[in-house]
Amino acid sequence: VALRCALELGMDGASEGMCRTVVHALPPDRKKAFLHFVTGSDRVPIKGAGQLDIVIQRNGGDSDRLPTAMTCFSRLLLPEYASRERLEERLLRALEYGRGFGLV
Repeated sequence: VALRCALELGMDGASEGMCRTVVHALPPDRKKAFLHFVTGSDRVPIKGAGQLDIVIQRNGGDSDRLPTAMTCFSRLLLPEYASRERLEERLLRALEYGRGFGLV
């Protein structure tokens, strides 16, 4: 999964790097869940992962809020968590809760 940080939207390099580290360390089934959470589809585009342009956008400071996503724009709205462990815990919880109603 190709991740691009949108620095113009307020995300700093350290937070973006933590997110990259967490996502790349996920097992394949969780990567698929992440892809579905951010894009609305668990499939890589037919022309490959290079066609994905996932944007990580800062969504406030460290808080108890979970990450959210705007699937139409492949945009991950990520609070600026204080630690990698907190980011990982919140992201995994969001992936678990983001399963929806299974209508797809």
